[in-house]
Amino acid sequence: MRHISIAAAIVLICTLAAAAQTPAPPQGTPDPDHKALPMGPGRDLVIKVCSKCHVPEVVAEQDFDGPGWKDLVNQMAANGANASDDEFDQITAYLTKAFPAK
Repeated sequence: MRHISIAAAIVLICTLAAAAQTPAPPQGTPDPDHKALPMGPGRDLVIKVCSKCHVPEVVAEQDFDGPGWKDLVNQMAANGANASDDEFDQITAYLTKAFPAK
């Protein structure tokens, strides 16, 4: 009986370890064509970088000016978005142009 408990504990630990290493799926409803994102320089970079954590289309629902987009991109970088400073600048420029404040 003790062997069964130890085996169950090992299976549980292995399952938890595997789950901790599996990245969470992106949040939101996926759109494989990314229709909400207008064509333009930086669009592909937004899709590549932002889709690791959420569907990139969520940006279409935001209302920021240039500094606001910069703050949001900086926040995403601080939260673990992976890109170079130049790429983050390109993302900010794309978002500012594609989704200006209303």
